[in-house]
Amino acid sequence: MARVEIAVPVLLFEVKAVQRNLSAILGHLIQAVKFGGGLLGHLDKGGQFNVKQEQVSPGFWELTGLNIQMKGKALFFKTIAVQQKMLRSSFRRVSNDLTLAKAADLLHESPPRPMTLQR
Repeated sequence: MARVEIAVPVLLFEVKAVQRNLSAILGHLIQAVKFGGGLLGHLDKGGQFNVKQEQVSPGFWELTGLNIQMKGKALFFKTIAVQQKMLRSSFRRVSNDLTLAKAADLLHESPPRPMTLQR
């Protein structure tokens, strides 16, 4: 696994790669980000994001985690507050000739899979 840390003037982020695929990217705003000189909006210092993907079968990668926490303002008045967390797991392979009817049956037969989405 390769790991790279890069500091851009407003963003500190870390990239992790496995088998030539991006497996994770984590970022942290080390200063505020202004759009249009701040007239169009800004993101506050301290915002963070974390995106993770995993190989769920040979040669197939899927998003398994997302965590975003950002605050700011848009057009002077509109407050931006993004707090989103998503975790996905329990991927499984199905046959290539699966019909929509069979897929619906599989979904109804299987117990609920753990997945969270928070805002």
